[in-house]
Amino acid sequence: MVAALALRWNTILVPKTIVLESGGELRLDGYNRDEKIAVEAWAHHGRSKPAQRHKIANDMLKLLMVRRLLGDGWRLVLLFADPEAHHFLEGRSWRAKMVSLFGFQIEEVDIPAEVHARVRAAQKRQAPATGLPFTP
Repeated sequence: MVAALALRWNTILVPKTIVLESGGELRLDGYNRDEKIAVEAWAHHGRSKPAQRHKIANDMLKLLMVRRLLGDGWRLVLLFADPEAHHFLEGRSWRAKMVSLFGFQIEEVDIPAEVHARVRAAQKRQAPATGLPFTP
């Protein structure tokens, strides 16, 4: 996903680990120091469940930390492979307000059909055994 975004933008995005003073680490899915781009990606397909939205909220906090540690001017990008996966970042939710308030950039990339199928299969395996059919 990150490679597809880099290709679209004609840039280089690489994974990056930022070591914190505390000794902890902050890991980014995509990073370009010269162009000040920080990317967090989520390959989920279909509508997200409430608990899954915490992952994106954590990604937002991580990207805000990048801005705090490295200075202003960073493009903070939330990258998705399916538009339904980020439906909760629109409308009147507090997460949607964060997107506009802090200037997060929402991007989508297409992924190959075989990757899409593997993601869906993994999501199905991870779905709790409720006895109900899986609906992503």
